[in-house]
Order: sequence, then structure tokens, then C-alpha cells
Amino acid sequence: MKKSLLLSLAAVAVAGFSSCDHNSGVTSTVSFSSQTFNLITTVDGSAGPVVVSSVYNFNFDQIAATGTIAGEVTNSIQPISFVTDPIKYKVMNYQWNDGIHEVIDLETFKSKDIYNIDFQITTMANIPPIISGLPAIVIPTGYKYLVASYQAGDNVRVRTFWTDVTFTGTTNTSYSVAGVDKSFNSDDVKYRVIINPTDKKATVILYDARFAEEMPKPLTNVVLKDLPVTFTNTGYEINGKDITPVCYEGSVGTPNTDRIFNSFSLSVGGDLTSAHISYKVSNVFNGAFSGSYIVKPQTTPAQ
Repeated sequence: MKKSLLLSLAAVAVAGFSSCDHNSGVTSTVSFSSQTFNLITTVDGSAGPVVVSSVYNFNFDQIAATGTIAGEVTNSIQPISFVTDPIKYKVMNYQWNDGIHEVIDLETFKSKDIYNIDFQITTMANIPPIISGLPAIVIPTGYKYLVASYQAGDNVRVRTFWTDVTFTGTTNTSYSVAGVDKSFNSDDVKYRVIINPTDKKATVILYDARFAEEMPKPLTNVVLKDLPVTFTNTGYEINGKDITPVCYEGSVGTPNTDRIFNSFSLSVGGDLTSAHISYKVSNVFNGAFSGSYIVKPQTTPAQ
């Protein structure tokens, strides 16, 4: 069984000191950084949205079960720089896929001019299959996906997001066969979204796309290229029309003119981890999807 442990670097030290009195001065700490992108907007809509990259630094005292966060986000709306006081956190282990995965939740807190802070670090993110010919998969160091949001001052809202994520969930497709309306549900279709924030372009890859029960086999590795990305106060959107998909097999991409995407629309909002997708293919199949790129456990953590 595999384990994906966020704080594994200090596991040995913690085991050695777990029975020690914290007042003895013995500590066991682990530090790491997370470089991600930020969507910066204003509460009143007077400026933004602005997208910038930044680094967040974490330092955890595993005996005291407290951590500090330091962030510096340079942007055109309002410079942001903060270091928190020690705040409580908890580590939860969940059984998922092929092993045990950790999720770190930091308590909601206020730090000087930083409000409504919500930070979570998780390894429970969907990782797409490695397919020859498709873009290399970009994964944070140690599989540490930071999901964070906070307010700076009275008017500036910051939410983190990743530029290479894979959404899973349920796809419902409606279509008509010989005048009979039908629908088909699938939990197998995966949607990988790769964003270039500078060019504001995206590549969307559909894995195991099956639009109807009558399809003998799914379309694998369906690539929609160079779709425009629009950042908004609520999140971001990706839209396109009359897109010829390129299907990859054996590292070779072949345009599939039989499966034209007449329309494609993706929207991400809230904490920027979930997507709603709709599309029409071949003027026949109407797809609708809702899902997330991380798993948000609803079950009791593994022991």
C-alpha cells in the first residue's frame, strides 16, 4: 500500500520524540514551499482580475501541532505580504485509490490585514495517465496541492489555482437515435485542463470520452487546442466553437473530423477546484459535466 505523506520528512523525528514533554524545548519541524498561481479580484469589482504567480512558505511544528504561513504576492492591485502567528492544524489520513493520502487543514484565522483565511494542503488530486505525444504532466513537488483563499484588507480577494489539473466526476450526454431521445451517464470521462496564464490559452484533453451507450469503444486522448481563457471575478472560463479534436494513439495525433466539437464551455468558480463543462459534438451529442480535480473526503479518515 502506498502512502502520500505531506509531513513525511519529519516522521522519524516525531516517532522518536512523541513521548517527550513539549516544555522540554524539544521540537520537530518540517518546512516546505508551494509555488502556485493566484487569481486576485476585488470585492466591489473596481479592479482586476489579475493573475500572478507566487510562493507560499510553510513551517510546521509537529509536536505543538501548529504552523506558520508566509506569503508575498506582487500584483498591480495591492501588494500583499504577510507572516502568520502559529496556528493550529490537523492532519487527516484517507484511504484513496492505491494507498493512504494526507490532507492538512489549517484553522481559520486572522493575521493583521489578512482575513477570511482558508488554507488546505492535499495530496488527493487526480493525476492523468501518461500518454506519449501529450504534454508532460506538471505536478507540485511532493504532490502538495495548495488550495487557499483569503482577503487582503477590505477589498482584495486572493484564490490560488493550478495550471495543470484533471477533473473527474459525472458526465451526462443526451442525444437522439431514430427519433428517440436518450441519455447516457459516465464516470469514466476525465478532463485535463492545461492553462497558459500569460497567453490566456488552454489545452483541454478528454480521456475515455464516450458519448453514447451505442459507441463500441470510447475515444481516447481527445485534445482540444488553443482555447481562449477568460479570467473573471468569479473564476475563469474556457470557451470554443467548431473545434476539430486531435486524437492521440501511439504518440501520433490525428485530427478527427467526424467528432467536431460544435461548442465547448468550461467554467470554474468558488475555491477554483470544481468545474462545470458543457459541449455539443457532431451536432448530435450534448454533454454536461460537473466534478473536481481534488477529492473532498466525506468519509471518516483512515486509522
